[in-house]
Amino acid sequence: MSIIVALSLGLTISAEEIFRDRKMLRREHFLRLSRSSYLLSKISVLSIISALQAFLFLAAANPMLGIKGLFFPYWLTLFSIALCANMIGLNISSALNSAISIYIVIPLLMIPMMILSGAMFPFDKLNRNIARPDRVPLIAELMPTRWSYEALMVKQFTGNEYGRRVYPLKQQMSISDFNVIYRIPRVLDALDKSIENLRQQGRPDPEYSVLRLLRNEIGTISASGIVSPFGAADSVTPELFTEELGSRIREWITGADREYRRVSHIADMSLDNYVSSNREALDILYNKYHNDKLEDIVRKVYERNKMLEFNDRLVQNADLIYLEPVPSGPLSIRTHFMAPVKNFFGIRVDTFTFNTMVVLCPVIILYGLLYFEVLRRIIRYFENLRSQKRGRTGMQ
Repeated sequence: MSIIVALSLGLTISAEEIFRDRKMLRREHFLRLSRSSYLLSKISVLSIISALQAFLFLAAANPMLGIKGLFFPYWLTLFSIALCANMIGLNISSALNSAISIYIVIPLLMIPMMILSGAMFPFDKLNRNIARPDRVPLIAELMPTRWSYEALMVKQFTGNEYGRRVYPLKQQMSISDFNVIYRIPRVLDALDKSIENLRQQGRPDPEYSVLRLLRNEIGTISASGIVSPFGAADSVTPELFTEELGSRIREWITGADREYRRVSHIADMSLDNYVSSNREALDILYNKYHNDKLEDIVRKVYERNKMLEFNDRLVQNADLIYLEPVPSGPLSIRTHFMAPVKNFFGIRVDTFTFNTMVVLCPVIILYGLLYFEVLRRIIRYFENLRSQKRGRTGMQ
């Protein structure tokens, strides 16, 4: 809700700024005054107003909601989304010719930002034609609200005084438990099915889908670093798969299962020892900083399908706040929703910092569009086309 408030305020205070000055701008155009100075003065004033609005909003809201120790991260997030909204509003103000049109357009812009922020419903429930379960849909990546909402949720869960102390151990437990409970049994099922098909039909997998899943998941487990990579993954094909290879895969997966259980046990014991040794202090921090509803959202506690199959891969669909994305390239910034970190050119960046920068970067682009009046030129172009079409129709 705070993000929507910042977005709404940022749009409304800027939507008429240039429109109101249009007569003055026409007069001063002949004097060749600096357009950049005019725009920067507008942006500066709006930035100060937005910063003050965000500060006053949080000064009233955070104590009422019991949010402690995160005033600056919240202020920075709300200010960044408000500044982005300021730039969108200035572009609208520069392009449209009436106040009525401006205030009709504002809700049309806000609605998709609200729907695709990730707060109203999970992205994995969207139509598969526009979404996929292993990452945020591309259309949602274009919404600044999606980045701001994720930044705040992840920061509040991992960055509060209580979360910082227990998150690393809970992360190890979550990753290990998911693989032991969900991933490895499904991989063993695929292996058993392949061996059974090989015995009965002479081929492990006529459609190759089961073997593809087996091969992909062997790669996923190998990349985790929990065990040594399986050396014969390239042989998991319909032509090269044998019962002997299946036995080697089973032995390797069983070893991975033991190692995951060992890591989970060590993390569980470490957490128990840490909690028992600091119970009173942790209870105080838990009551002061922890939010049960927030944990339900970021962990998807009530999600029935903890694991999904997509493109012959197993996709984790719960406890995503503990799952660090595996980069597929230097610019592979797209990840699952609520990822704790992002990868950029091989550098791990915490989600709050990365997402805030993503929201602020379009401000530069929007300034360029505003300076060159790109949106106004586009609207004029289509208006001229419509006028020419009407003229030709009238002549006929």
